[in-house]
Amino acid sequence: FRERTAQHDALLIIDDRVDIALAVDADGVHLGQSDLPISAACAIAPDLLIGASTHNLEEALTAQDAGASYVNIGGIKLHNIRQVLERGTRHVAVVTAVTAADDVRAAATALRKQILQAR
Repeated sequence: FRERTAQHDALLIIDDRVDIALAVDADGVHLGQSDLPISAACAIAPDLLIGASTHNLEEALTAQDAGASYVNIGGIKLHNIRQVLERGTRHVAVVTAVTAADDVRAAATALRKQILQAR
């Protein structure tokens, strides 16, 4: 995945595992509420983007205070990605918009096209 993301000028964010993110020279790691604390991840891997899954404003603010590079915005799909980007979002993370699609490649391609057009 690192080779492919590098070929397409895309970020590689590893879910949950700082050690794997470091081992594969990923751009970042995304941590959930029960994963390694954000402050610890920042200390271990200060050059990585550190993302946080949050479920409410309190969790988002706590993640921000702990040093998170970003907090997740759930529900990003093809129909609303342009709105997200137009509001100043620098990086977009999607999961089900691709993984739940009937055609994963087509879904990823369509999302990437929208991102590139918004730049």
